[in-house]
Amino acid sequence: MVLTRGRRRIWAFEVKLGPYTSSEAREAVAKLTKIAEGAGLVSLSEKPPEYGDLSLGPRELYNMARELARRHGVV
Repeated sequence: MVLTRGRRRIWAFEVKLGPYTSSEAREAVAKLTKIAEGAGLVSLSEKPPEYGDLSLGPRELYNMARELARRHGVV
């Protein structure tokens, strides 16, 4: 997933359903840093290793969604 601002690629994320191994995380970050300014890893099963600029696991995703819902009056 790549997030842009105009034509500038700000963030690139690799999203994975399962956990990351250390070698997978390092390889993904190496590829992502060639694509965008920031590189992030997202795993839906557990928090990925801290190799990129941002690592998000299920707990972090839940907290972000809850905060957004609270700000917009959904919760």
